[in-house]
Amino acid sequence: MLRELVAEHGFAIIPAVFSREEIVPLRVELSQTNLGRGRAGMRNALQNPFFAAFARAPRLLSVANDVLGAEAFPFRARCSTSLRIPIGALRGIKTEALPLRERLEIEGWGPWSVKHGITYALAPSEAMSKVIALRVHLDDSIASNGPLRVLPGTHKLGVLDDESMHQLDGRTPAVE
Repeated sequence: MLRELVAEHGFAIIPAVFSREEIVPLRVELSQTNLGRGRAGMRNALQNPFFAAFARAPRLLSVANDVLGAEAFPFRARCSTSLRIPIGALRGIKTEALPLRERLEIEGWGPWSVKHGITYALAPSEAMSKVIALRVHLDDSIASNGPLRVLPGTHKLGVLDDESMHQLDGRTPAVE
């Protein structure tokens, strides 16, 4: 059922995968970690052994395996704290760039970029169909606190420019 929900809408919300007590160590580690942070949070969280172990938690991998229908493994983790930016002030984000070990000129991959020492390339849809992003919210996430807004079905539309994202955002009701 989870796989079908994601295929149809592009996302699924799974409440309470972890208990509030299980989230406490994440909050503590996030407040104490020395990994660099930018405006988008801590990008390379897998370099931290605590977050790397959490990313391999059986409950998370089980969700990924259910959706992908294959053996999943974490290849990137990012920790973001709540931003105090007015809702609607952020541009749309659609993940299509994947971190790679090295740059190889392969048809369908690119353009290429390097962020914080990691090489990325826009990936073809075949590669993206084998990737899923999992988010673990440490606080309750509802429309009024603006942690993330999803636009159902946009995963089927290919690469969208800013204007297309803005138009879709204006016509799409918030998901609770």
